[in-house]
Amino acid sequence: MDPEQQGKKLYSYPILKLHEIVASLRSLNIAFAEDDLRSCQPDALRKILEEFIRNTMGIGRDEMSQPALIGLSELTVQLHSGSVGEITYFRTISRLLATAGLRDFRWDDVYKPTLKRYRRILSALINFTRFRYERWARVGQNEDKLVRIRAERQAAEEENATLRRQLADLQSEQSAEAEALQHAMDESSALEVEIYTLNKRQAVVRHENTGLKAQCGHLRDDYASLRIDISEAKTTVNKLETKIVNSPARFKADIGDISVKVDAAKEELALLEARSTELDSIYEAFARADQETNAAVDLMHETEVESQSCRNEKRNIKAQHHEIENTFHKTKQAVAHHARLHKLVLQRNTQFEQYKMQHSTKLQAADNALASATTELKDLLETICSIEHNTQTTSHATQELKRHASREESAFKRRMQEMDEAFEKLDLQVKGYSRTVLSALPVSVS
Repeated sequence: MDPEQQGKKLYSYPILKLHEIVASLRSLNIAFAEDDLRSCQPDALRKILEEFIRNTMGIGRDEMSQPALIGLSELTVQLHSGSVGEITYFRTISRLLATAGLRDFRWDDVYKPTLKRYRRILSALINFTRFRYERWARVGQNEDKLVRIRAERQAAEEENATLRRQLADLQSEQSAEAEALQHAMDESSALEVEIYTLNKRQAVVRHENTGLKAQCGHLRDDYASLRIDISEAKTTVNKLETKIVNSPARFKADIGDISVKVDAAKEELALLEARSTELDSIYEAFARADQETNAAVDLMHETEVESQSCRNEKRNIKAQHHEIENTFHKTKQAVAHHARLHKLVLQRNTQFEQYKMQHSTKLQAADNALASATTELKDLLETICSIEHNTQTTSHATQELKRHASREESAFKRRMQEMDEAFEKLDLQVKGYSRTVLSALPVSVS
């Protein structure tokens, strides 16, 4: 399988057209010349890739050109001073493209890029840059949400503490008023029993009062009829007195009759007076019963007022109890909301820690790859240095050095094939350096 087919399987991004690449680069504020882009100029591509490195990795052009390899001062400066920036640039862009999904970047893409490779490289970087911006925006949103959730959590905790204090105050008030409430309920029960007894007594007294009123009416009618009879009797007596004849016998007979009538009238008057006295006593008893009835009605009215006040107090107590239950329910809701917020904060923190761990893992892998590449490059440079030293010290070992260089190159190729494909392409530049050294050997011998 050739590298082109192998690279196609690694692409997880769309290959953009040239006008889409131009529009995307302009939207990313990357300076370039469109003619150079269309003509696939290596310098133009390098400037664009350096801008991507600076924007995504924070590494500038000056930093990549600084020699930071261990033991570089012991090498031949004229041979390797120009290769430091190239190798650093190649390693950095290879790492960036491998992260973006393009793992077959080679030296030909640096010095002899084609339009097809041009499009793939820029498409990978544009896709990765957009993905990076989206992730950074999402991380920013998550951080804003985390700040807002923490603020809501703080507010919920403060509200929860306030509600708990209110609940404790209400419970203390309820416990303090429990004795008074029980006393009021006992008094209300006693008053209800007393009201029930007075209602029964009132019903009996009303029935007796109705009977006494009817009896009093009958007695008053009898008394009025007796007074009328007495008045008629007096009138008859006066009429009879005017008709009296002054004969002694008749006078005596009339006197006897009159005395009999007077005695009968006296007896009847005594009966009437006794009846009137009885009626007066009955009237007084009725008046006392009426007064007692009015007193009982007043007492019942006062009892009704007390009962109404007790009922109002019971309603107030029920309202306070309902308010306490509502406060307790709100407190439970606040506690549940606090638990949900705490769980959400834990989830956000877990996601944030996962993002940090992934980022640190990627950085660690990149550092390990960089250390491995540095070690391999150091070994390679030491081998080349030994070859150059042996070439300068003796011209008779030229063929041996060639064979040794060939063996070193073969061994280096085998080692580089086991490494990442990005670092495998470094062998091409090393062979170029070896050819330069070998081509320079006959001149130095002569």
